[in-house]
Amino acid sequence: MPGHPRWFDYAALSRLKVTLLGLLDRLREFIYQEWSSVLIWSAIGISSAAIDRLVASDALFQSYCLDRYKILRAHYEGLHSYSIFLIGSAIAITLAVLPTALMVLWKGIKSWALGVTSGLCLLSFLSSLLFFLYLDSGLRHAMLLDACVIEIASCISFGLYLASLARIQKIPSENKVRVSDTVAS
Repeated sequence: MPGHPRWFDYAALSRLKVTLLGLLDRLREFIYQEWSSVLIWSAIGISSAAIDRLVASDALFQSYCLDRYKILRAHYEGLHSYSIFLIGSAIAITLAVLPTALMVLWKGIKSWALGVTSGLCLLSFLSSLLFFLYLDSGLRHAMLLDACVIEIASCISFGLYLASLARIQKIPSENKVRVSDTVAS
């Protein structure tokens, strides 16, 4: 084109534009798929942290429960006489569930690394639970840290999602893999 330098490649610019538009479409699809589940699991994590704090740390709630259910103490010997049964049951249940839980965790990590699933439900739940449960510096600080962790996890998951799409495109079609009839016989 006249008036433009010869080194300017319009075809490369057009290819870059098409690539960026395709990337934006993939990002839109990814956000559409993940947005609501991330928010729901974040809310469940925050609610779990609130329930844990209520049950474990709130002295008024604990004294209310002790006063309310004091009648039950007169009818049984107390937890100390049943503790060996509780400990034995907890150990048996843990040993029964642990191998299955580890296999599920391994499959989840593997599918996340391969881009099959984003893993954002679990990551948003855990980050919300941990930041709201163990961070005592305030709501704003906990929400900011939680949002940062979710954003980093989203970027990593989106990158793994794009890598999985690239791997899918490299799978050969059936016609390219098919053995001819003369070789097969």
